[in-house]
Amino acid sequence: MSSGSENEIIQDKTQAKKNEGRTILLAEDDVSNADMLRLLVQSETPYQLVHFTNEEEIFHRIDDVKATRPDLFLFDYRLSSMTALDLYDRLHNIAELQHVPAIVITASLVNEEEFTRRNIPLIQKPFDVDELLRAIHQILA
Repeated sequence: MSSGSENEIIQDKTQAKKNEGRTILLAEDDVSNADMLRLLVQSETPYQLVHFTNEEEIFHRIDDVKATRPDLFLFDYRLSSMTALDLYDRLHNIAELQHVPAIVITASLVNEEEFTRRNIPLIQKPFDVDELLRAIHQILA
């Protein structure tokens, strides 16, 4: 007869297998913020992180982005020539990427209704690490 703890171990292994290969696409132009987010994702989650410094790089390498098949977009709100919402909308116009959810991090005052309408969690800087990890896990679980 199997115990409850054996069942929990099987469930944990199943969840770990499900999370293998999941990818977060990060758009962040500030090197120190990008490094901190990379370290956080690598040390606290089972997910892979692919970093782009700006939206131009993403669109220049759009075939690579589509081939990566990201599971989550993690965007800084202020990018070099557009906002995270503009980038999200443009990427969602691409068939292979229209299903990808997003989280936006910002230090700016923004219209939260726009995020709510798109079902995008908005995390204010300076952010609580646990809040960001919860948002990531909630979306990718």
